[in-house]
Amino acid sequence: MALFKTKETTKNLFIGIPEAEAEANVKARVKLEDVFSDYLDVIPEIETEKFLLVGRKGSGKTAVGQHLFKKAKVDPNYFCDFVRKSDIDLEHLVQVSINEGHEIEKELLYKWIILTRILKLIVQNYAVESHSGVKLLKKFLDKNSGFIKLDRYEIKEQITAGGFTVFIEFLSRFFRASGNKTFQIKGEKAPFYKLIPHLEDAILDVLTSVEDNDNSYLLIFDDLDIEFKANKTESVDSLLNLIRITKHYNNNFFSDNDINAKVLLLLRNDISDVLIKKSADMAKIFSSYSIPLVWYEHDLYRRDENLLKLKQFIDSRILKALNQKGIKNIEKNPWNYLIDATDQVNETSFKYIINHTFYSPRDLLLLFKSIHKFNFEIPLQLNELNILIGKYAEEAKGEIDNAMAIYLNHEEIGNVWKVLNETTKRQCFTYQFLIEKIAEQKFEYDPSFIVLLMFEYSLIGNKHLNSNRVEFKYRDELMENIKLDQNMELINHRIVGIYCKNHKA
Repeated sequence: MALFKTKETTKNLFIGIPEAEAEANVKARVKLEDVFSDYLDVIPEIETEKFLLVGRKGSGKTAVGQHLFKKAKVDPNYFCDFVRKSDIDLEHLVQVSINEGHEIEKELLYKWIILTRILKLIVQNYAVESHSGVKLLKKFLDKNSGFIKLDRYEIKEQITAGGFTVFIEFLSRFFRASGNKTFQIKGEKAPFYKLIPHLEDAILDVLTSVEDNDNSYLLIFDDLDIEFKANKTESVDSLLNLIRITKHYNNNFFSDNDINAKVLLLLRNDISDVLIKKSADMAKIFSSYSIPLVWYEHDLYRRDENLLKLKQFIDSRILKALNQKGIKNIEKNPWNYLIDATDQVNETSFKYIINHTFYSPRDLLLLFKSIHKFNFEIPLQLNELNILIGKYAEEAKGEIDNAMAIYLNHEEIGNVWKVLNETTKRQCFTYQFLIEKIAEQKFEYDPSFIVLLMFEYSLIGNKHLNSNRVEFKYRDELMENIKLDQNMELINHRIVGIYCKNHKA
């Protein structure tokens, strides 16, 4: 028997991967299906009238979508598919059609995508195979697979060759076989938009002819922030159209016809803020149909930090990681088992850590991303935490840049960091000082807007006079009254200060 117990370390301790799609990979070291839990009770909300999953970057929107997609792989009554902006570039598709003299309306494209993808899910269901026309619908979808996948390169060739016209033979035969005489389109091919009402009829025909009450269909739109620009009319109008069309199909087609199908949109909250400001009807739509992802509530923290969903998220991850490493029978809280630095900080070690982040699950996964490479002795002390925070500062900078890209170009984002480098030299600073520093750099927007942008992304916050109390937008998501106060002193976010100090010119 060994006299001394071997010290436990963080070597090969894998807590998670920041991107949910990576954790959904079958070869991932941390698999999403092993660690996912619906902490915010999102999935029951999706079962209601709501169809907009809204949250800050890194708040877990894609993780929910991936979980539902994985569920469909093992549940014979559940059918799910993703539509990713990275797979379908509608702006490119519309531009190609304009160049070739076959201009396509994006609104019609969205309808086409929703109907063909839902139809594709329906015909995969064994419960509808008794319908005599399902084989014809499958052949219609197969024959026009290029126009259904909308692959960037394949679709360009097809549109160049003859516009967005699709083969109609099998759809025509479907309606003839069902005795439906509304399909009057002649010829071998037809413009895709002429088929939209007929695709709706085909879906209704199949699902009302076959008892299909136990089955559900879900189509998820993700990556909607890719190439979105807040000041680009085409970007804004495109998403406004998608939201209105989604609302129409969810309410006026699926629900009204008692079809258990839904279109779900995953959307960043900074983009939803842009849309609400641009269109009068959006505030009402988001109020009625959105599911906000909020991981931190200060009232809960004051009662007990273990009530926080963010704390529960990381505790579960740490526990699974420790168990996977062979460390079992942990009697204390997983966080406190891994980290013992509360006596070295003002509040708790957990609060110390999250105050260097933006209170999202991805922030914590980014912070612990490299822990498996270190041989830190467990439990970690303050020094080790600060090493991880320094590494996280590099990751956080990339996340911030990516988020601000909906407003600013690459050069302007660099100029924001030049301003932050100047403000970091002061413990706190005035609104006027910040305006002056912004005015020294080149921006398309005026300095006052850049200040608001920095506040909205919590790069800066308000600091109360003669007090340590600070107010950052991300810390109080449930409170509408957190606004930039020009009369108060301003302060940089901790991680911004750390990054700037680590990158002094």
